[in-house]
Amino acid sequence: MFFMADNVKYDEEFILNSRGLKLFTCRWLPASQKPKALVFICHGYAMECSITMQSTAMQLVKAGFAVYGIDYEGHGKSSGRQGYVHNFNNLIEDCFKHFTGICEREENRGKMRFLLGESMGGAMALLLHRKKPDFWNGAVLVAPMCKIADKMKPHPLIISILIMVCKLIPQWKINQNKDIINIAFKEPQVRQQVYISFFNFTIHFNLFISQALNPGQGFGGITLNSRVLSSAVYSFGVIIQVRENKYCYKGPLFLKTAYEFLRVSTDLEKRLQEVTLPFLVLHGEDDRVTDKNVSDQLHKVASSKDKTLKLYSGMWHGLLYGEPQRNIDIVFKDIISWLDKRCSKANSRM
Repeated sequence: MFFMADNVKYDEEFILNSRGLKLFTCRWLPASQKPKALVFICHGYAMECSITMQSTAMQLVKAGFAVYGIDYEGHGKSSGRQGYVHNFNNLIEDCFKHFTGICEREENRGKMRFLLGESMGGAMALLLHRKKPDFWNGAVLVAPMCKIADKMKPHPLIISILIMVCKLIPQWKINQNKDIINIAFKEPQVRQQVYISFFNFTIHFNLFISQALNPGQGFGGITLNSRVLSSAVYSFGVIIQVRENKYCYKGPLFLKTAYEFLRVSTDLEKRLQEVTLPFLVLHGEDDRVTDKNVSDQLHKVASSKDKTLKLYSGMWHGLLYGEPQRNIDIVFKDIISWLDKRCSKANSRM
């Protein structure tokens, strides 16, 4: 599908990945000028690009950037069981192949390349950087899933049990979730448009264990009880979904998906110092969904020489579209200014 409106050209197509799955891709291009740089969107869990990230793309295109997106396997309009992440490495490989292929096109050679990731997409952006560290010119990270907050680290017992059970029933669903829409989005109107589920998966895992094992039954010499399991609460983050968007997954979290998030977050946490690309990390100071200290830790530990942390006083979790318009304008002014400065520096060296 192709259309042009408001001086923006939009196009979409399906591609075939190495596993034989059809993946949905889309792009937004300035209609009346050559793009100053390329921006690749990495969406969050259960989301997709063409609808939920459209407002973000439009802001960037109007500022002169070309924007590209892809729905991960099991997300949006792409093939795969909706909401199920069997192996996060597969998603990384799909994004890497698609994004680098776009960069290598004749019309894009020599243009700067930036990643923009939100929540789980922040983890994706950092892992794409790790895969080819010198390829990307920078990243914008919005509340990235890049580290487990120290106060929320799960007990080693929980991790051991999770790994074991995932091998037996990877597609078992964590049926309970907590709707935290009222603390994630400040704007009441946005609350009516967006649905959020927050998974404290170790609490749900506790429930699973209590159902699967007889009371008092030991595991590895340790007696399983609610006190031990409930003490290891690990908050994964958020799933942002437009209520009426049929392409956003609205069901329970799969057990294997939860494990993949844990595995990726733990791996990133151990290797934050390997982050070397320029980056801008954004967080609302009143964010009660994800921990702003995690973004602060990334900023402190990363080896990048060019790194910026923006904490927004009074703002909540939904920086890109959940705040009053005046706040959203502030956030995008910072994003576009950061991108423009790096493009200007590159042009001055040419």
